[in-house]
Amino acid sequence: MKVSCVQINGDSFHLEVEPQTTGSELEQQIKARLWGNAFTRKNKVIVCLEGGAVLQNDATLESAGCPSEVQLVISSNTVTCSNRAGLAHIDAETLVSVRIEDDKTDICPSAFESCRVLAEVIMPDSIRSIGEYAFCDCSSLESITIPNSVEHIGERAFRNCSRLRDVTIPSSVQSIGFRTFEGCSSLASVTIAAKSIGNYAFSGCSSLKGVNIPLLDSIGTYAFEDCKSLEHVTIPDSVKTIGEGAFDRCSLLKQVIIPDSVESIGNFAFRSCLSLDSAIISKSVSKIGDGAFDSCSFLKTVSIPASVTHIGPAAFLNCKLLKSVAIPAVESIGNFAFSGCRSLETVVIPESVTHIGPSAFKSCTSLTLVVPASILAGERVKIDTCGCKRIRADESIKDWNHPTGPLGPRCEAAAESSPAGPASPAGGGATAAKVLRAKEEEEEEEDVKQAECGKSEAKDQKPKEMNEEKEDQQDKESEAKEEKEAEKIDSGKQWLL
Repeated sequence: MKVSCVQINGDSFHLEVEPQTTGSELEQQIKARLWGNAFTRKNKVIVCLEGGAVLQNDATLESAGCPSEVQLVISSNTVTCSNRAGLAHIDAETLVSVRIEDDKTDICPSAFESCRVLAEVIMPDSIRSIGEYAFCDCSSLESITIPNSVEHIGERAFRNCSRLRDVTIPSSVQSIGFRTFEGCSSLASVTIAAKSIGNYAFSGCSSLKGVNIPLLDSIGTYAFEDCKSLEHVTIPDSVKTIGEGAFDRCSLLKQVIIPDSVESIGNFAFRSCLSLDSAIISKSVSKIGDGAFDSCSFLKTVSIPASVTHIGPAAFLNCKLLKSVAIPAVESIGNFAFSGCRSLETVVIPESVTHIGPSAFKSCTSLTLVVPASILAGERVKIDTCGCKRIRADESIKDWNHPTGPLGPRCEAAAESSPAGPASPAGGGATAAKVLRAKEEEEEEEDVKQAECGKSEAKDQKPKEMNEEKEDQQDKESEAKEEKEAEKIDSGKQWLL
């Protein structure tokens, strides 16, 4: 059986061995032949067999199904296996560089996993697939060029390559797998021409500043979660869905424009994007997911189109600088949807609304909520306005009701009625106006009573103060008179003496 070995300088040699030769014996023969080579003195020699198997220490060439000829390319700190279509796992802790020959089509799963000093990988244009975990935990790998021939990148293929700085993914790649680049904390830029990005694909890429994704169809769940340096991202008009938590905790992301192709924004999609100051939502979006913009504390403006019919629970929770928002055709507003929006000044509730969840506007201390007048007389919708500054009745909105009271449970807000408008068929508008006016009159009467009471107390207080001053003056005069009489008596005693 012939084993062909090629050295780094291009010279080759052959070893004639018996089929019963074990992996350990073959390794010793190769090291003896290449004793002057630093790599073979310090490191284990790997022999890859046809079909992807690695010849283990005690396994023989015969038992491993080795073909009549095996070729192993050895160089200083470089190993290239060239006797099979795919590359099997290489167990080399000190492997620094890998060159894959031109006739290879696949890199097997876990092929170079945990090669922690591997710094360079050269792939030919023949590679079609990079298997799962192929370069996982290669913490010294700084750059990678993925050829145009690659169609698939497996899950976790480059996970935790903490020194990887930049990567270009060609258009030949149809999809990027689950957690493919997760934890690549030095990755600063990425160009993605793939059609879809898998869940958690770039999660934890804390140095990533910009993303170019021109041909994308979908952004997976938590795809860019915790990309804390991400400042800008251009979402192309080919994207249809933004997955749950896609940009969760991207704390430096300043602006986002969601194109008309997007149909849904997932739950927590932009949660805790602390620098986000504006958001423009596409005209195709029908639902804003739960907590989609939760705790975007710097968000000042958001444009919600008429296509949006559902705003999920906590969608804009604690957006403390948000001043105004229009919801022209919304049907459902979830629990705590705008809770804690302290700067929110005006929200006009449209006729289309059929549900408002508990505490939807809780602690909106600057908010004037413009609601249908029929909310005070109908039987369909319940609203909790606790914490709002005031409510203004809109007589033109007729399809609401509030069975628990005109201003909502526990509400301490004042009511301010608008100019009279057309009444609803059921008379809801007129009834609402009467109730609001009665409320105002009661408050005015209470204010008058308190004012009169204050005046009365002031009148009673003034004579009392005058009497006290007069008594003090009399006491002082009496004391002065007694002192003079005492002086006269003392002077008389002295004269007698």
